[in-house]
Amino acid sequence: MKYSALIILIALFQYLFFTGRVGLARGKYGVDAPSTTGNEIFERLYRVQQNTMEQLLVFIPAMIALAGFVPWAD
Repeated sequence: MKYSALIILIALFQYLFFTGRVGLARGKYGVDAPSTTGNEIFERLYRVQQNTMEQLLVFIPAMIALAGFVPWAD
């Protein structure tokens, strides 16, 4: 399970990095919260963050299930 937990932590740190980039882009491009439109570059960064969050909802439970059922995933 330790390798699966490490992979999950890496994925979560990647998501936090994307979240930070979106926050910085809000200030740089002048997109006030809670608006999600305005600058094209900001919208791209925001979509990457949102898509990552949506994929984490499937990825994390799948990794936990894999670690529970497959011995080499420990």
